[in-house]
Amino acid sequence: MSPEQEKRARRQLHRVLISVFLSSLAMMSALPHLPRYLEERFDLTGDEWALYSGLIFGAAPFAAAFAGPIWGALGDRFGRKWNLVRAQVTITSFLLLFPLIGSLWGLVVLRLLQGLCSGWVAPAFSLASAGWPSERRGRVLGSLQLVMTLGLLLGPLLGAEVLAAFGRSGPFFMGALPALTALLITLTIGEDRATLKDGSDGGRKGRVLDGFRLVVQSHVLALFLGAMCLGRLGIALVEPQLAIFVREELGPLSWILYDSHEDAIDRTVAYLSTVLALGVLVSGAMWSRLGDRLRPVRVLAVCGFLTGISLILMSSVDTSVGLLGWRALYALGFAGLLPLSYSAISRITPSDSIGAAYALNQSAVQLALGVGFALGGVFEGLIEIRSLLILSGVVGILAYGGLPLVRMLHDRQQARG
Repeated sequence: MSPEQEKRARRQLHRVLISVFLSSLAMMSALPHLPRYLEERFDLTGDEWALYSGLIFGAAPFAAAFAGPIWGALGDRFGRKWNLVRAQVTITSFLLLFPLIGSLWGLVVLRLLQGLCSGWVAPAFSLASAGWPSERRGRVLGSLQLVMTLGLLLGPLLGAEVLAAFGRSGPFFMGALPALTALLITLTIGEDRATLKDGSDGGRKGRVLDGFRLVVQSHVLALFLGAMCLGRLGIALVEPQLAIFVREELGPLSWILYDSHEDAIDRTVAYLSTVLALGVLVSGAMWSRLGDRLRPVRVLAVCGFLTGISLILMSSVDTSVGLLGWRALYALGFAGLLPLSYSAISRITPSDSIGAAYALNQSAVQLALGVGFALGGVFEGLIEIRSLLILSGVVGILAYGGLPLVRMLHDRQQARG
């Protein structure tokens, strides 16, 4: 990599970092408060509240799982920058429209449309990393995870304060401002189109179905994505239900003093998201460095174990303080899941198909989130939240624990080839 190439790649990376932070801030200022918004706006209670929270949470990632590989392949062919622009236009529109829709099923449809046209993480990651050699992508992805985590850290707290000042719709309208700013910054990025596949050699890279072909052609990639999907599904089963767990069983954090019990509940839910982001902020770079040294899949298995065991331990708590403590352990393991998965993907994928491969990885995660959120809402009406936490943790441990076996299969194929 020449000094000029590195300078250009670094300049592009810096702009993507700012854009990723603002996009993350925009979404996380609103999404953690979505269950409580639904409860008050539509007067939902009990099982009905859990069901619709899961459906509306899960609709966007479920739709994105199927659209992601198509967008990824188009990004490899026509430009990753414009792929990210498309996603950020969708985010801004979603945040502005969500409070204006007056029916639950209308919100489900809006979230489905958001999922079909959004999906900003994979385009941002592929845009930032495409100009770097594979042995340096782990750290690039780690820096992206870091700034995304800053948005995760600040967004829920900002949303909670806006909510207290302007009501339940406030975080959605406020979130549109950083989303629009992120879009404007992305428009200033000058993409190196030499990293794209123009199709002039007659190859099939960058075509709409290229992502799906990658799965068909590589059994190792298919197994890896399957394990990632199952692992994330396991830990997604309980995420939207934590707000309900706090409200109906645990109560607010004891040190939070506000004028109303409802405000204290809102702040407690925000702290659950914030401690997750804080854990990622503290340990994300560490996991990326370990992945570069020890192989990403090995470290992924460790991260999966930490998330799984912490979910099981959450099932035993009696207060929100205890939940917050085990949530911190969960955050430690969760920090490595995203950057390490992208790093592992980059080691088994040709560089000119990196956008499609990243989109496949993101689609596996999105499919898991969509199905997991919805199933969590259904299961909440069938089994208690504590049993759901145990189930979620066991599934995560088993799925991520199988990743080193996938790597062994890859190594054998490489030795034969």
